[in-house]
Amino acid sequence: MFTGILSDKGKVQVIFKKNDGIVLEIQTVLVDEIRAGQSILINGVRLLVYNSSGKSINMLLPNSIASKTNLKNLYVGSFVNIELALRLSDRLSGTIIYGKIRGIVRVIEVTKFGINFNVWYEVPSELMRYLIKDGNIALNGISHIIDDLHTNHIMVSFTPFIWNQTIAHSQTVGNEVNLEIDPNALLVTSYLDRYFTSHLK
Repeated sequence: MFTGILSDKGKVQVIFKKNDGIVLEIQTVLVDEIRAGQSILINGVRLLVYNSSGKSINMLLPNSIASKTNLKNLYVGSFVNIELALRLSDRLSGTIIYGKIRGIVRVIEVTKFGINFNVWYEVPSELMRYLIKDGNIALNGISHIIDDLHTNHIMVSFTPFIWNQTIAHSQTVGNEVNLEIDPNALLVTSYLDRYFTSHLK
């Protein structure tokens, strides 16, 4: 499990395509804390580390995951958000997330509001049913509260610290961003769907 509070901003050093996926080598200051077999989040996507040495970690990005996330757009020199798995002794500063991306949202507007940065995203229509104002989500692995929404658009606000210490500041109109939905919202919606379906027959 993870909390959406990032541990580092890593840099892609190597990308190598294979039949079963894409090999990623990412430089990170966390390399001494990461061992082979550990799960970490890369832009909110849970991946398994198969090797760590020097200043970098290595992972295989399966084609099935790459096609559904913005990791397919990575190139050598790209920066990525990294989060280590939660330990039982850690404080729960964010929201529990699992690294299961439900879809990709697209940036449609970036504005500065006071000291913060407000970003509007276009959301696939089939996912809007899980989202509410003040609800929890994760964007590229960063825990957020939805500040506003209408039709198939949502807006979240970034503090200067989060904006500058993560890859959030690189967002421009048209960029793809990984979306993880609050698992509680998924469970409640699924339960209500089954309940009303069975009682309205």
